[in-house]
Amino acid sequence: MLKIVRDFNRYPPSVKKAVVLTAGAWVWFYISLVLMDRSSDTFVIERRFLMIGVCMLALLASMKNWARLVCLMGNVMAALFFIFSVVVLIKLKLIVTFLTIEIVLLLLSSIYLAIRPSAQFFREYNLKPEPGEGT
Repeated sequence: MLKIVRDFNRYPPSVKKAVVLTAGAWVWFYISLVLMDRSSDTFVIERRFLMIGVCMLALLASMKNWARLVCLMGNVMAALFFIFSVVVLIKLKLIVTFLTIEIVLLLLSSIYLAIRPSAQFFREYNLKPEPGEGT
């Protein structure tokens, strides 16, 4: 986990944006949970989504190519769920605003995870030996 922080400056811009946007999306989701009414039955579902977000961040921190793909698919599925929620909850303007911001962040992070420079970086990142490791 510390490897992602230590090597962050060496990542290509697309990977930096993907990591920051993914983290931002799930942090924003947590903030919106705190700001919204938590007395509803949907709060249980929202907490489960928050746990999915934590798992997505942990996977992305592993910097494995398969984890990038899982995170990409998870972000897209979460965005689709939130789009459905916006359609259902269109009358509640505050919730729709929070969810719209969440959708934009998730989709942007998915785009940056999907583009060629990010994919190439994730493939090559795990092939490089650690500095100081002898073979």
